[in-house]
Amino acid sequence: MNNLQKIATVLVLFDGLFHFFSLPIYLKRVSPDWIIADGLFDTVGLPAYIHRIMGIYLVSSSIYTLMNPDLQYSKLYIRYVVPLTLFIISTAVVIKVYNSLRL
Repeated sequence: MNNLQKIATVLVLFDGLFHFFSLPIYLKRVSPDWIIADGLFDTVGLPAYIHRIMGIYLVSSSIYTLMNPDLQYSKLYIRYVVPLTLFIISTAVVIKVYNSLRL
């Protein structure tokens, strides 16, 4: 596992901590799926309990990957889950910036 992969995995770890520990009001304001759902599809995001489950998965998988980087699961996690999660976060950031610049 190279340094860039470690940094990306730590970012996903922090995203998982946000999903697990944040209050529902913050989920509605800054959670990527809420922003994407509201900005692109004009719907509401996922329920709070789904965010808790996502948080548990992201935290446990990130820690497992950082502790055991040579296992097959860790390689799949780094190759598919981490980039997908970072893509979702970046899409939400782009939508949020676009909405804030729009008059």
